[in-house]
Amino acid sequence: MSKNFLRIPVEGHPEIITVEEGQDELALLQKTVGGYIEAVTVTEDGHTLYLNDEGKMNGLPVNETATRMTRGILSPYDLIMGDTVLVGPVDDEGESTTVDIDTIGQRFALELGSPAGATR
Repeated sequence: MSKNFLRIPVEGHPEIITVEEGQDELALLQKTVGGYIEAVTVTEDGHTLYLNDEGKMNGLPVNETATRMTRGILSPYDLIMGDTVLVGPVDDEGESTTVDIDTIGQRFALELGSPAGATR
C-alpha cells in the first residue's frame, strides 16, 4: 500500500511525494533533504518533520515554511535550513503513515503545489 508524505521545499509550494510499499523510506528522506536526517515532531498526533541534520553547517538556505511549523517546539530563534519532508504519525509497527493533508494544510496554512508525480 502506498502512502503520501509532504515535501516542503525552501522555494515553492509543498508537494506530495508518493512512497510505494517496499520502498526504502530512509533513502527517500535522505535524498529529499540532501543528507542525514533529524526528526522534529510538529503535531500532538505525531506528524514528524524530517530535515537535514547538517543544514546549518552546510550553509543551506532558510526554509521559512518549515521554520514556522516548528515555532513553539524548538528554540524561538532556531531556523530550519534546506528542504524538509513531513510524514504522518507512526503506526503500531513503528512505520510512518500518510500525512493528513487537510489537517496539516489548515493548521499550518499551507498551499500545495502540483503533486510530485511518480514515486521518487
